Formats: sequence, C-alpha cells, structure tokens
Amino acid sequence: MDTPEEYIENKPKPENGTSEGQKLEGKSIISPDEEDEIDLLKLFQQVWSRRKVVFITMGITFALGLFIAIVSPAEYSTEIILMPQTSDPSSLGGSSSILTQLGGFAGVGLGGASGTLDKTLYPDITQSTSSYLAIMDEEMYFSSLDTSMNLYYYFTEVNTPSVTEHIKRYTLGLPRMLIRLPISLLSSSEKPSLVQNTDQVFPDNLQKAEDHNTLNKSDTLYQPIMLTSLQLSVIAKLGERIITTIEGNGMVKVSATMPDPLVAAKSTKLAVNYLTQYITDYRIEKAQADLIFIEKQYEDKKNRYNEAQQMLASIQDRNSNIVTERGRIELERARTDYNLAFSLYQSVAQQLEQARIKVQEETPAFKVLEPIQIPLRKSAPNEELIIILSLFAGVALGFAIIIIQIIYNNIKLKLQ
Repeated sequence: MDTPEEYIENKPKPENGTSEGQKLEGKSIISPDEEDEIDLLKLFQQVWSRRKVVFITMGITFALGLFIAIVSPAEYSTEIILMPQTSDPSSLGGSSSILTQLGGFAGVGLGGASGTLDKTLYPDITQSTSSYLAIMDEEMYFSSLDTSMNLYYYFTEVNTPSVTEHIKRYTLGLPRMLIRLPISLLSSSEKPSLVQNTDQVFPDNLQKAEDHNTLNKSDTLYQPIMLTSLQLSVIAKLGERIITTIEGNGMVKVSATMPDPLVAAKSTKLAVNYLTQYITDYRIEKAQADLIFIEKQYEDKKNRYNEAQQMLASIQDRNSNIVTERGRIELERARTDYNLAFSLYQSVAQQLEQARIKVQEETPAFKVLEPIQIPLRKSAPNEELIIILSLFAGVALGFAIIIIQIIYNNIKLKLQ
C-alpha cells in the first residue's frame, strides 16, 4: 500500500539524521528517587564547600557567649517551702474547733467560721503592689558592698544596667521598644507634670513594712496611692525576682533571686512574713473584730453590774431597821436591776472567753518544711550552658546563611 503524499510531507524529520526511536534509546531515564539522591548529594557538597561560614559563625557566637558569661553579674537564689494548715471539712470552719472540744458554753452559740483563703491565691498576695512596697523599703545588708540600704535605693542608684542588659535591650528587646515607643510618647505628652515631678523625691506614701501588714485599719485600707516611674521599675524587677508557687503536693514555695546572698535570704523572709501575716489577718479579721466589740460590751456590762451592786448595798443599809412599803419597793427594784446586770455581765463574760478562743482557733498555722539557706554558690550566670548554647546558635546561624546563599544562587541562575 502506497503512503499518501501529504503524510510524507507533514511527518517531522529527525534531527541530525537520527530517528526518534534511536534518540529515546540513547537517552537515560532517571527515576524520581535517583533525582532526589542526586539533589541531596549536590546540596551536601554545596554546604560542605561553604563550611568555613559555619566555623566563622561558631567563632563569633562563641566569643559573644564567652563575653556574656564573663560580664554578666552574679545572682543568688534562696527558697523556703511551707506546709500550710490543711482544712478539715468535718470541723467547724475548717479548723480544729477548740470550742467544740471544750463543749462550748451554756446558752452561747459557737458562731460561724471566719474567712477562708484558697491556696491558689497565695502567689497573688506576694506579687501584690503592697508586698513589693513593703519589701523594697526594708533596709538590708549587702555583703558584697559591705553596707546597708533598701532595695529601692539599690536598684535606682547603685545597680546600673549591665553591658549584657544593654545588649539584650537593643537586640532582642528592640521590637518591644519600637512597639511601646508610640504609647510612651503619647502618655508622656498627656501627663507631663507627673513624669517631671514624681521622680524627684521619694514619696511619703511608701510606708514601712509593718504599716502594709496591718490590714484592718479602715483609714488606710482603701487609701489610693500614686507610684512614680522609678517605683514601678523596681516593682517590675521584684516581680521577676520574687516568685511564689504552689507545688503539686500542696506545698508553698517562695523563692527570691538577688545580686547578694544575704539580700536574697532577707527578701525571701520578708515575702514569707508578708504572706503569712496577710493570711492570718484575713482569717482572724472577723473574729478579731468580734473580740474588740465584745470587750467593749464586757467593760460596759461590768461597770453596770458594779453600779447595781453598790446601789443594792446602799438601799439595804438604809432600810435595815425601817420597814416601809416605799422602802420595800425600792429594795425590790434594786435587786431586779442587780440580777439583770449580773445576768448580762455573766453572759458577756462567756462570750468574751469564746471570742478569745475563736481568735486562737482561726489563726492559721504554717510549718517550715525546707528552711531558708544562705546560698554559697551563685545561681546565675551558668557559664557552661551559655557557651554550649552559643556554639549551637553559631552552627544554626552558619547553616542558615549557607542555605540562604544556595537558594539565592539558584534563583539567580534561573532568572539569567
């Protein structure tokens, strides 16, 4: 059968005189797996050829890590572990109920329990503004400086930011600074007088620790305070250094990290004192108020009983020999007043004893499981960890630079 003339003219001719089948036979077919292996091998060769970049970045990060480890200030940490009083649901108000053990008093109700405080709120107590104000105003001895000062003066006048803090601030903290810059400029423009005047002197509202620990003063309980920017900066530092946590077994751990071992121990002690005093005041506040009220009532009833007793004795002396109806009524009235005054006096006396026992009953107990130990070794900086992390960072940075270079070169070749 003859081939049509149009088919012969339109059929594509092979290049270089070779047929299409011969061209396919001469071309090697590569599977996708083999192509991946070739690409990975090529990538490894390209990375290995640029290994000097990794060595250079490792050297730079190692030098930077060594510098940070040397110039970073020493920090010391202390802690204390407390076993708080457990609540007994079967007892009155979750306490031992001394009144129940004594059987109470005849005709006198035992009353309800005072306030209870959940352990999950303990960290909020030690991290409150009042707690930090009390701690920062307490004078402490710095063994490294051989002098005594409070933390407010130390963090504002003595402890200037270190070189590493400046490096962190203008490298890692640069994005945060740029975000907060418009807010700070806006706030400063709105309130220029507060910014200019409040940092000049130490305000009078920064009271002693014992003033902050007194929670039942109605004249100071809700008194507003105005803090300066320096005070707020010190509070922020104390918030990072004084930590209270609730362990899984219910123990309360209070820890402090300070530039001096003695200051760290003293700060931990002050934080624990504030915590226990706050909880104690919260628990016995109602019982204490009841006790003060009953003590006043007791004095009034006691004076009334003494007056009725004196009046009855005086009337009996006047009517000892003369018996008249008027005298008899007056004597009977005096005896009635005396019996009523004695009954009230006896009842209030029982309530007074009950209120005193109630205060003791509601006072919480804390047992120290692990006491505060003055640290002998610094807790920071960890030179070995810093150097190891710097080496890992150098390796990661070097590989990242190499990968970016390879990607850039590939894109550049494709665009040509």
